[in-house]
Amino acid sequence: MAAPLTGLGSRSPIPDLPRCACGCRRAASRGFPGDVHYAPTCVPPALRFPWEPGYAAPAAAPELPAIAAAPAAQADLLSGFAPA
Repeated sequence: MAAPLTGLGSRSPIPDLPRCACGCRRAASRGFPGDVHYAPTCVPPALRFPWEPGYAAPAAAPELPAIAAAPAAQADLLSGFAPA
């Protein structure tokens, strides 16, 4: 008589796969070495690709203030050197 097949699929087929960062204990497949890894279904909306379901576009960057022009004394710092 054959032994019962219990526990099949409970372990990852590749033992070195990192675990998902959300804490679901599944093997993660999204990420780079030394980075945070996620299982495909646990990827946060802000980190999904535009073609994936659940994608959320990042918020627009805040408008940066205009930089004032450098004073004439700072602009002429390298004027005494010959061009290369």
